[in-house]
Amino acid sequence: MSCRHHHHQPQQLLSRVRLPSWRNKNKATMSKPYLLLESQNRALAHTLQKIIQTPTPDFFAKFADFDGAVHTVSTQDPSIITVALTLSSLPALLPLGTEEFLREEYGALIESIQRDTVKLRVNVSDLPCPQDELIEKVASLKCNVISGPIRKVAAACAKNEAVDAIEVPYRSDECFWILPKQGAFSVCYGIRFTEELDLPLARVFMQEFQDAKRHIARSTVPNSSFTTNVPGGLAPFRVPTDYHGFVEIAVTARHYSTPELAKNLFGQLSLFRGYLHYHIKCTKAYIHQRMRNTFRALYQTLNRARPEAQSAKKPARR
Repeated sequence: MSCRHHHHQPQQLLSRVRLPSWRNKNKATMSKPYLLLESQNRALAHTLQKIIQTPTPDFFAKFADFDGAVHTVSTQDPSIITVALTLSSLPALLPLGTEEFLREEYGALIESIQRDTVKLRVNVSDLPCPQDELIEKVASLKCNVISGPIRKVAAACAKNEAVDAIEVPYRSDECFWILPKQGAFSVCYGIRFTEELDLPLARVFMQEFQDAKRHIARSTVPNSSFTTNVPGGLAPFRVPTDYHGFVEIAVTARHYSTPELAKNLFGQLSLFRGYLHYHIKCTKAYIHQRMRNTFRALYQTLNRARPEAQSAKKPARR
């Protein structure tokens, strides 16, 4: 990318950016897949594994997560681990299907659900399931909290039961909407960006979704679309006018027909907002790196073209 393009609009700067493939002058061009965010909190999982294997009294740790979530892990009795998730949107999520799913998924592990906090209690000496399975389940608590409303609508659609569209305020400043259709549903995310360059990057990112769809079997991947206008399916809702864009992902029953497919689908849907912003930030960092490398190469070229310094005193003629 040349420095002389600095006066162009962001869309022009991004016209030749292909997000999945990065070029390196010293290596062959390689296509790298997007990084999928894990449904479980890796730091929480590692901490649980360590405490279960080596019980530690009076332990306390705190971990941040996407969407303003905070995990805490504590032990007073070495054999009892308390895991708490604090999420400001929890009171709004609970009646939409989240509380029902949490009680079904965690059962006796739930110590309490109060206001914006869910607490789990794990007895190390009496684990209710294999250790690895338990750790994954507890570390996926935040993901399961946000995916609760999606799972509720998905279950109703799979049985062809009538269900109303739902607005899910999973963040303090953003919502997503679940729009049921005949035997299917779509999840529409309202997206806000803090920087001007993020919007054209999001357009390029979503276009890559459309391009990738051509090379993958239609039945295995949900359709997706990106628009800056309010989708028609959101007409029953009072949608704020300050959203910068909307991403809609259409899902049918075959996309979650097996437990493994369902786990991956609901996990990625609950993390989609973080997934989108993560890759936008990585792309901006990559563009900045390319610009710095271009400037460095130009600077080195100018240094090599500099004429050698002449001696201030010319040699005397004979």
